[in-house]
Amino acid sequence: RVGDLVAGTWVIQVRKTTLNDDLAFATQAPRRIFPEPALRHYGILELQTLERVLREEEPTAIATVARTIRDKFSLPDDRDDYGFLFDYYGALCNRLEGRMMLGQRRETKFDA
Repeated sequence: RVGDLVAGTWVIQVRKTTLNDDLAFATQAPRRIFPEPALRHYGILELQTLERVLREEEPTAIATVARTIRDKFSLPDDRDDYGFLFDYYGALCNRLEGRMMLGQRRETKFDA
């Protein structure tokens, strides 16, 4: 544009990026109910790590994380690791967001 040439500025176009779907809202109805200690244990950092594992869909990572959570809280193994983590992600997200509404933010599993 002429005005930009006179002013010595450049006009650039930036492509619009779209956000990924929110995993917490992608689930219709959770098939699993998790005990309170299993949801109380982790914080926002662990939730974000779980989201990354679910988005990358690496079978080894999914199996490892699912086994770790099941073993830690003595949860049954129904051989659906992705479904288990997906349901756990939704339940953990709901719990953390509900606690934040009450002013109780938990950054990591090491926070009191």
